[in-house]
Amino acid sequence: MRRAVTRLSRVGRYARTMSVRAVALAAVVLAALGLVVGAQGGSAAPPVRVTVFGDSAATAMAYDPDAKRTLGRGIDLRLEVAACRRLGDTSCPYDGVRPPNVIDRATALGSEMGPVVVVNVGYNDFEANYADNIEQALAVFRKAGVEHVVWLNPTGERHWDYTPSIEVVKQLVGDRMYPLTLDGLSKAMRELAR
Repeated sequence: MRRAVTRLSRVGRYARTMSVRAVALAAVVLAALGLVVGAQGGSAAPPVRVTVFGDSAATAMAYDPDAKRTLGRGIDLRLEVAACRRLGDTSCPYDGVRPPNVIDRATALGSEMGPVVVVNVGYNDFEANYADNIEQALAVFRKAGVEHVVWLNPTGERHWDYTPSIEVVKQLVGDRMYPLTLDGLSKAMRELAR
């Protein structure tokens, strides 16, 4: 019984954490869209398409009514979230389904992605392929006409200097990687406003 209570406590804490992260990710996407829409001259322009690629952590947005409601206000959002999604390597199976990786899905979407892409995926890819996967994803985004890419990282920023794969991301995305924190989201919004 005690073991079951402990497990339920962990599940509840995980669900709350995922919900908070989903709302935080929703906030950065919404703010980014507001900045991009504002730069286009106001409400006369059609809503800006923003595509969010995410893995298991980001799937909480799809299931969180508050996040979906927040994201749905005056924007054209495309949530491309799937459990076990990888950036370039073959995604792992989840519930008998193996989702396409970001590179394959972005290639299929092409210009349908719109001018803004938010990436919260790639932390499950194999380290040996990581740099090539990031470069290939960025090339696919550029080819599709994406103008702004922001990379969100759920790992605490204080750990970044000790994680080689995170340093690779920072170098390849031109320091447009931000922690999934309020400060990180503020910095991401400022980047999208430039």
